[in-house]
Amino acid sequence: MRELNKRFCIAPWTSVVLKTTGQLGPCCAYPTQNKIIDMSIKEYYNSDFNKELKQKMLNGEKIAGCQDCYRSDELYGSSLRTKTNDLAQGTMQDYENLDFPLDLELQISNICNIKCLTCRPEDSSSFLTENKILKISDHSNGDFQLGNERLDQLFEQIGENSINMLDLRGGESMLVPNIKQRLRALSDVNDIELRIQTNGTIWDDEWVGIFQKFREVNVMISIDAYGTDNHYVRFPAVWSDIENTVDKMREVTNLRLSGNCTVSNLNLPVLPRLLDWIIEKDIEFGFTGLSYPNYFEMTNLPLSIIDDTKQKLNKYRNRFNHGYTNDQFESIILRLESLSEFNKETWKIFCRVISMRDQHRKNSVFDIQPELREYWTSADET
Repeated sequence: MRELNKRFCIAPWTSVVLKTTGQLGPCCAYPTQNKIIDMSIKEYYNSDFNKELKQKMLNGEKIAGCQDCYRSDELYGSSLRTKTNDLAQGTMQDYENLDFPLDLELQISNICNIKCLTCRPEDSSSFLTENKILKISDHSNGDFQLGNERLDQLFEQIGENSINMLDLRGGESMLVPNIKQRLRALSDVNDIELRIQTNGTIWDDEWVGIFQKFREVNVMISIDAYGTDNHYVRFPAVWSDIENTVDKMREVTNLRLSGNCTVSNLNLPVLPRLLDWIIEKDIEFGFTGLSYPNYFEMTNLPLSIIDDTKQKLNKYRNRFNHGYTNDQFESIILRLESLSEFNKETWKIFCRVISMRDQHRKNSVFDIQPELREYWTSADET
């Protein structure tokens, strides 16, 4: 899809995302509002809200809810906006007369068995539970889980309308109770692409029969580091479980496996170990530079560590078999090359947050990044 202007995004025409809060929006990055909560998919898609959003896109207006993509475009030269436009096919005329989205993303629950350090309560029940123990959250897990009645309505709408793609996300979508049963109950899905995002620690062979019902299945595994490094960043993910899931999924004939790495200051210096594994396994990977919260940005590191890391990462430029992976990795390198200063205040916040999490989890960031120790800011210094 040709971008009509530098702020244009095709998402309001092609897709609807339902979040774990019950709110609806055009994409996973858009901060949804209470006024569009608990509508049906069709009601939202044809609402005045979505019509106004489309018009603003055509006008090239700056949209407050699209700030994450504007920032990513500025920092990395790409964003969810550009990826969505790249995936769209045809012309605007192909989308203008639709009354139901072609792509439907359901963030069905925050149920998750891991608690990534960079996560949010709405995306992980384990992370939310930890936040409550640490007295930094007053939410309950029930705030971020769609009820059975709501899920039944959603799957009825899927059965009644023609869609191209169903994207299931969590939490850990493969852990959601009754999700397999609901997918098995869907009929006439041989023309639908199923997408699932997973942390790679959950697998059973029942999924094979479910996957084979669909035209194709695209599974994206979120992995942020290799081995014990990943165990720390995406605590307490077990690396052998991820290896097993990768091997099992590669046996499914209509399944395309890819991966995504969220690059932060937690994994940037240890990224080479993961890159070696990606090359060995020959998996297409995307690299997403974390932009929120800002104390986890990859550039929130002492400049000497950044310089040392750049030298190590430069060796991996254009070494991947997939053009998309090379392009994504290049955007990370270019972001590092643009860095010229170190924000001590943001670094202090990072040290304070990680010290708190490490103390609770009884582990240490120094186990994977010992070089941070000499720059660490203790609690009494903040």
